[in-house]
Amino acid sequence: MEHWFLLESSFGFSKRGKGLPTASRPAAVGNWIKSYRNERTDNIPKGVGGWKGFGTELLQWWRTMNPAWRTPSPDGTFYHSTEERGDWGALDVQGANGFLSVLGCLIWWHQRAAEASMIDDRWFIMNQDLDWVLKEQLKEKGITLKKPCTD
Repeated sequence: MEHWFLLESSFGFSKRGKGLPTASRPAAVGNWIKSYRNERTDNIPKGVGGWKGFGTELLQWWRTMNPAWRTPSPDGTFYHSTEERGDWGALDVQGANGFLSVLGCLIWWHQRAAEASMIDDRWFIMNQDLDWVLKEQLKEKGITLKKPCTD
């Protein structure tokens, strides 16, 4: 959340702009957008099925929207490669139609898994990958990352 907040704040929390690609997007995202995002992200919108199926849908969407230079692993998650770089393309999106939808999906997926008392390692990997992408975009835009607080 912190890295998303930093990226969005650097653009003045724009409400408008291009959106993430809709190819392979889970139906729940469209339902959430159609409701004018009135449903809070902790309320699961229509279209979110079981934790496993929704996780697979989200990973497919994530795979589809990532640039071709990022290579997914067989389970659909991505390796964090610091050697290969390219244009962020469709992931260079700010505003209400950007990463907020992906963050919402991660919350809904986690809630469904918690309801079923299940842990899905893919959720943790996807969460880390999204954070990595946000940090890489911050670096590319010259935005300094805050150092973590230590006690």
